[in-house]
Amino acid sequence: MNKNLQKIFIILTIILAIAIGLYLGKKDFQAVLSTGPTDPFPAKVVSSKGNEKITPVVKVLSAKINDGVLTFVLSIKNFSILKTVEDFENLICDPAIRTDQPIQLIFKSKEGTITNDGSEQTTIRYEYLVKGNPSSEEIGINMDFTLGPCGNYSDNSGVAPSPASNVIANYQIEFKVMSK
Repeated sequence: MNKNLQKIFIILTIILAIAIGLYLGKKDFQAVLSTGPTDPFPAKVVSSKGNEKITPVVKVLSAKINDGVLTFVLSIKNFSILKTVEDFENLICDPAIRTDQPIQLIFKSKEGTITNDGSEQTTIRYEYLVKGNPSSEEIGINMDFTLGPCGNYSDNSGVAPSPASNVIANYQIEFKVMSK
């Protein structure tokens, strides 16, 4: 398939996902529509227990907007390769976020915790300042989230990210938050 057809297919897929998200979002303000690895960069096995291969699982635990600040919390399970602060910064990449509203999101903070109780869960809390006035009470969030190594993998076309081949996983996550 040539590059133009690939780009058209990706655009149509994104439009369909957004349309489904808008439809489903009317029923649930925080509908997580997709949290699996996206093709062609499926999650790689990062650990194993016996014969069982374990890949990372990413979920949105919560999302809200209060006083002009978007806060969302992600959990990553089965990602036990994090050992140091440098691992955290290099392997949990800041997401690329698009919204369906005429607003600007400005990065404010990121903090994380690693649970060492056998659950192998990492929790990351992001905060973004919200600038502008949304045209509706719901804001659709489309987030491209990568498990590293982190870097700028954008192809600058504005269509889709292009993670390097050594990326552990790349996720497209969609959810809605109430703006008021």
